[in-house]
Formats: sequence, structure tokens, C-alpha cells
Amino acid sequence: MIRTVLAGGLLAMAGAAFGACPPVFQSSGNATLYTPGTLLACSVPVDPLDTMVTALAGAQWDGSAHCGECLEVTGPLGTVTVRVVDRCIGCSAGGLDMHPDAFAQIAPVASGSAAVTWRRVDCPVDGNVLVRIRESANPYYLPFTPDQHRQAIAGIAAMTGSGWEDLPRAEDNTFVLTGGGPYEPPLPLRVVSTSGEVIEQAATSLAAGSVLDLGRQFSACIEDAIFIDGFEPSAG
Repeated sequence: MIRTVLAGGLLAMAGAAFGACPPVFQSSGNATLYTPGTLLACSVPVDPLDTMVTALAGAQWDGSAHCGECLEVTGPLGTVTVRVVDRCIGCSAGGLDMHPDAFAQIAPVASGSAAVTWRRVDCPVDGNVLVRIRESANPYYLPFTPDQHRQAIAGIAAMTGSGWEDLPRAEDNTFVLTGGGPYEPPLPLRVVSTSGEVIEQAATSLAAGSVLDLGRQFSACIEDAIFIDGFEPSAG
């Protein structure tokens, strides 16, 4: 079936993966500077060369719900897209603690702080969604952390003997399967984005420190899009 997408007066055909958008997430506040360490609240590794990152104020932390989400931040000098990788304990509501390289694109670094507005946008990711199995894993305790996703993660479920089991999410962005076991591969996992899109893939290894490639990425969000299934525009 052909799916046609109408958005902003433009017509896009079904070759591209377009989808619904997550709920609006936006605010304003004060941006400051910090350099991420190795122990981040979102529990994901950050390449030292990946400097377009930020910590999110505790008031918006929401139990790590926005980990890995991207924000379009606008300040006095311009706009930059950053990824949420950490929590800013000292930030007021709406505040961001940004890497100096990212901050430099929206305000003079010498100023140390700047008033900003920001909103959720799709992350400009390359590759597929990943699920990392934490180093503390064992056959009776499996902590999963999502990574490299275009949109924030709403939930992860695992297929156990009783069916799909929604995994509780911890403050450090870890989804934990425990209380049963021993768990063995292949273990089917279901990862859901905040737009409601679902990706299912079986984990063929449950070894501590291993990484599961989900085989695809979440669809790009198009604001105010109208999807028309089965409609094919004429060539003329």
C-alpha cells in the first residue's frame, strides 16, 4: 500500500519512514556550561567527540523519561540541537547544563549563562536503536538501557513465560527484568517510543556488557502531517 504524507504544503512518498510525533515537550530557562564526566545519569556512554549534549533540569527529569531525547535550543546567538545525557541537580526548572561546544552556538562562552527556549525534536541519529545490557546483569537480573534512538523511549517489555512483561524504569534510565529466571536467550524485547511506535527484536545474548542492535530506527516525526493510505498522486 502506498502511503502519502502531506505536511507543510509538501508531498512526500512512502519510501521514507515517517511517523507520528511524540507529545510536545518544551520550556524556557537559563542555560549554563558543564563538561560531562563518565558517570552520567542516563547511563549511556558518550563519545568525547560528541559534544552536542546537555543535562536536563531535575524539574523536567520525570524519572529519566527524557534520556536520549534531543532538544532544539535557541539563545542570543542562534539555535543548536543537543541530546539529553545527564541530570542537572542545580538547575532551576527549564534550565540546561550544556557542553561548552554546544553552548558556544547559542551564546558567548565567556558569559557563562544565557536565557534560552527549547523544544523536543527528532535526534539526527545514524544507525539502529540499541539496547545495552548493563555490567551488573546476571541470569536472574537483567538491566537494559536504550541508546541511539531518534525519539525518547516510553517503555521496554520482555516476553516471559506469562507473556509480555512491562519493565519498571529506574531513575538512571535502566529497565529491569527480575523476579523470575534464570533468563536465557533468545529473549524477545519490545521497545516503544514516545510516539507509540514499536520495535521488537530478540536478544540473542544476555551477557553483561553486550549490546543488542534492534535492526531499525524509529520513524521520523512530521509535525501536522496528514497520512492518506492508498492514495497515489497523479504524475501530472
